[in-house]
Amino acid sequence: MHKKPMTDKELKSLKPTDKIYRKSCSYCGLMVRVMPSGNKYFEFENKANKIRLAIGEYGDISLNKAKEIAFDMLSRLKSGESLKNSGVTFGALADRLLEIKSATLAPSSIKRDRILLQKPKKLLNMDISKITTLDIIEAIKEFENGSDTPKRLFNLISQVYKSANHITRNITTDINYKYTFKSVSKQNYPTLTKTSDIKALMISIDEYNGYIL
Repeated sequence: MHKKPMTDKELKSLKPTDKIYRKSCSYCGLMVRVMPSGNKYFEFENKANKIRLAIGEYGDISLNKAKEIAFDMLSRLKSGESLKNSGVTFGALADRLLEIKSATLAPSSIKRDRILLQKPKKLLNMDISKITTLDIIEAIKEFENGSDTPKRLFNLISQVYKSANHITRNITTDINYKYTFKSVSKQNYPTLTKTSDIKALMISIDEYNGYIL
């Protein structure tokens, strides 16, 4: 016997805890994921087919709309249709990743990662299953300015894909970072290694009578 579908009042009453938890919203596989931050995200889950797909954030999507989407997904699944190409955007999955990471990382770290993930604007509204390795490479190459931004951005994009392995494969594994992007050049400074040179430097410091700025 199916449980009674969750009402909007019941959904609003769900309180955050120090850990992520999920609650069933309807018999058609609609789940809500409650984050420690208090944000709530709808997901479609079908244990028989080992599927869990992001639908959207409560507030952006109403409970009734989420139920409609979940019912449609269940109907498509029963008809034999693959849900791999579900139209979930890279931006939505990036937000989902940050919410998950917020349970263990400091707010400053989450803010830094959010700013970084918003840089490749072309990717944000793209269906993640339709993004190509070339799209990722072109997006990252825009930030090859001698900083470590490309490397950090590549790592974050890879994390987004790992979190979305129920939707699409991690295509960042097809990209060899070392041979695709420019490495950050390190500035080498002269170093005193000989004992005689170090001794001469110490004597000069001791004998210096000027001002140290």
